[in-house]
Amino acid sequence: MIYICKNCKFLFERVGETELCPDCGKKTVQEANEQEKAEYKERILHPEEWFDK
Repeated sequence: MIYICKNCKFLFERVGETELCPDCGKKTVQEANEQEKAEYKERILHPEEWFDK
């Protein structure tokens, strides 16, 4: 399942449910919507476009 933290906008994949964001630690995690899921998948396919070199 793909989640997003509404506090820091961190997108991540996790098996099962989660309460805390692994990036900022807040309890503002929810399942990503379709647009957010598409963005996550794009980041996985093309990481060179999303990370500093």
